[in-house]
Amino acid sequence: MLVSRKADGSLHVRPMAVAEIKEDGDTIFATNIASPKIAEIANDPNVLLTFQDGSKFASLIGRARFLRDQAEIDRLWSETWRVWFPKGKDDPALCLLTIDAQAAEYWDNAGLKGLKYVLESIKGCHNRNNSARGRQTAR
Repeated sequence: MLVSRKADGSLHVRPMAVAEIKEDGDTIFATNIASPKIAEIANDPNVLLTFQDGSKFASLIGRARFLRDQAEIDRLWSETWRVWFPKGKDDPALCLLTIDAQAAEYWDNAGLKGLKYVLESIKGCHNRNNSARGRQTAR
């Protein structure tokens, strides 16, 4: 799920299909340039992503930006996107939404106690203190 902030300050939540998650946590989605999320993110680029897979949960805080990079669209293109972009990877409505990861949390409740991993993005740590170290905590 992608959570952004509307102009009135309220939150807007919507499901998104992930195009790619990079090793540093940066996440890329395909979206329509006419989508309301474009104006919301232009007004406030701070977003939250949430993911779930069974008893595993993750959240990622980051800053969103839009790309109209045809080479990147070509590399990431999936035929399943044609439902939203009938003209294919050359559809003028298609753009990429990139979330630059700043921090993330991961929970795995599969065990009796469950573990919580608190991670700071490698890039975020590097930008703040030239250190690419994360930290892990258990609850």
